[in-house]
Amino acid sequence: MDAMNQIQDLDDNLERLKALAALLEKQMGKCPASELRFCTWIATWTRTPEGLRDAEKDLPRLPEALRYDYAAWIHDGAK
Repeated sequence: MDAMNQIQDLDDNLERLKALAALLEKQMGKCPASELRFCTWIATWTRTPEGLRDAEKDLPRLPEALRYDYAAWIHDGAK
């Protein structure tokens, strides 16, 4: 894979992470962390491209585990 494809894939994934972040905030409440930190948390939670696809598959319904973990994370100050 060439560098341009890698950059495009990264950009595409970031947009998908941002969309999940926006949906989480809409459904669960505002995140106290920066957008980058929030997207990083979601990327860590999903772990792989397949995990990201799994999190997106029933949108706008979010996975219960993601909602639960997000609530716990923001309750702890999004650290």
